[in-house]
Amino acid sequence: MEGLDAHDSPAAPSNLGAKIITSQTYPCGIINQMELFREIRAFYIKLPYSYKAVDQEIVDDLWKMSVELPVNAIDITITDEVLIHSEIEFSLSNWNEAITYLRSALNALGAKSGYLIVRKVTALSGSLKTEIEGYKVTKRGVYNSGLPESADFILDVMRFSGRNKRLQQIDAMEKLFRFIEEKEKDTDTAEGG
Repeated sequence: MEGLDAHDSPAAPSNLGAKIITSQTYPCGIINQMELFREIRAFYIKLPYSYKAVDQEIVDDLWKMSVELPVNAIDITITDEVLIHSEIEFSLSNWNEAITYLRSALNALGAKSGYLIVRKVTALSGSLKTEIEGYKVTKRGVYNSGLPESADFILDVMRFSGRNKRLQQIDAMEKLFRFIEEKEKDTDTAEGG
């Protein structure tokens, strides 16, 4: 398992981009649920020592490492937790860059593992649903493990879970309309020729 890259990992999501989830399909073929948007929302690290040991130099290093990634804030709590807020659009290359960044942050902080948090927006019939998925990252691999057991952490991710809710809804609906237009074009092309 040594030298396992993020895309070789069994936990690396294979469903990049918009995907139709047919959890329930009606007889007339209406789709009940569709994934609209996915983003890497945060990095979480539980420190193996007191938060007081993290000095400004380490925080500056974390910021320097994030030059290529859209990192919004770095929070270090008195409960020895580090939460790095980001808004990284989900793609395979961004997934690999995020894992590389988290592993570098783990080395800088002297921790053995951390979590990559992914936020997923799904369109249901008449509404939008937001889910948060957690992936545990170690030197040896990436594992789909759920979220760490930290109430403060989960509240922070929910509170800082992206842009203004209205803008999120507008983005999601635009993606849904583009998807429907593409499907209509595909059907028109199939019928016409």
